[in-house]
Amino acid sequence: MLKSKIAIAELFRQKKGFIVYPVRVNWAVREGGQKTQLIFSVSKRNFKRAVDRNRIKRMLREAYRVQQHEFLKELKEKDVVLSLFVGYVGKDIVSYKEIEEKIKLSLNRLLKELKKNEVY
Repeated sequence: MLKSKIAIAELFRQKKGFIVYPVRVNWAVREGGQKTQLIFSVSKRNFKRAVDRNRIKRMLREAYRVQQHEFLKELKEKDVVLSLFVGYVGKDIVSYKEIEEKIKLSLNRLLKELKKNEVY
């Protein structure tokens, strides 16, 4: 879990990211980190009730947990450590299957972005 205010500020200052609706991903390469760290976020503006925000965050975390093994294996082979922001930008709550599919697409796109930016 990414908690450092400095690391979070750096993550958004670099402005590297994309949207695979309803998931937004911002990323930054970390120097000297041990492992990839993430933030999951859901807008209070779109979901007034905390139970809705928490449900969406749980679905995002679970979808990432299921997909993370291949993703982290690829990063470890290339010796890359990332800070990731995964935000939910949709206006409605979608099914877990759709979130899982979008997270998978997002992680694959992130790997392509890393290759394109010659991070590894």
